[in-house]
Amino acid sequence: MTTAKTFIVTGASGFIGGNLIKGLCKNYPNYTIIGVGRSACPESLKSLKNFDFITLDLLAGNLQKRLPGTVEAILHFAGDRRSFVASVDRTNQFRSNVLITSELADFALLAKASRFLFASSVYVYSGCTNTPFQEKMAKFPSENLGMSKLCAESVLHARSCVGDFQSTAFRIFTTYGVGAGADQFISIARKKLLDNTPTAIFRNPEIRRDFIYIDDVVDAVLKSLQIGHNEFSPNDVHALNIGSGKATSIGDAVKLLASVLKATKPIQFEDDAISVRSGDNCHEADLTNIRQFLAWEPKVSLEMGLKKLVCGLNDE
Repeated sequence: MTTAKTFIVTGASGFIGGNLIKGLCKNYPNYTIIGVGRSACPESLKSLKNFDFITLDLLAGNLQKRLPGTVEAILHFAGDRRSFVASVDRTNQFRSNVLITSELADFALLAKASRFLFASSVYVYSGCTNTPFQEKMAKFPSENLGMSKLCAESVLHARSCVGDFQSTAFRIFTTYGVGAGADQFISIARKKLLDNTPTAIFRNPEIRRDFIYIDDVVDAVLKSLQIGHNEFSPNDVHALNIGSGKATSIGDAVKLLASVLKATKPIQFEDDAISVRSGDNCHEADLTNIRQFLAWEPKVSLEMGLKKLVCGLNDE
């Protein structure tokens, strides 16, 4: 018995989830793409022809009562993505990222889903000092987001090993583009460079981040769906980095963004800028595995991506 031509995407109201839904609707016109989110359907998704939206709090449980009986794949992109949360929020973040994933895995088995794709995080490498990050380096994250995401990966890996479905966790690096959250670094930097304050003040100019444009992230996830779920063993594609493979310092990223924006405001880096939070570190993705298994390469350079971002914002 074949599963229904249906994909479920959680986190539909989010930046990556919303863009992923658009890519799925375009590339799978004969499928029904179901987005799941806590709030109402975003306006940007309402015009998609093969899309349905379900307003649902995943923490409330009873997923089988609200979701279709059979699906082909679940793309789980919901969760609490905050890094370095306060101590009072750590258990709730664990619930959001691990408990929901486990319950969705239960649902996936009941719904006969063959694939389960999961949005993990670069913060599974928190505390690692060697770069570029290889997937085998994620062992004991020193930060709560990374810990919860790695636990969720482990849940899915165990389910995959016993044959419930084939899972892939995507360790997504610093993603940017039109529609990114206001709390994301590029969004914050753009606001500082363009607002009415006399000086744009930043910290940590030497910290390096691996910036990846949203279109490249979506492309990698779509590529994974094209790989037959029996082509690799669970260990082969348990976790894959999605990044540019290049580390850019915060200082250089800010200066490049200022150039693209043609912003003339003075930029200042504070004297204590080199100090970092415990568990923070420089980020750079090793892309060996995703190149091997998905034949995927990032296409958008940071300069090109920032130009696409600025042009897209100007067109809104």
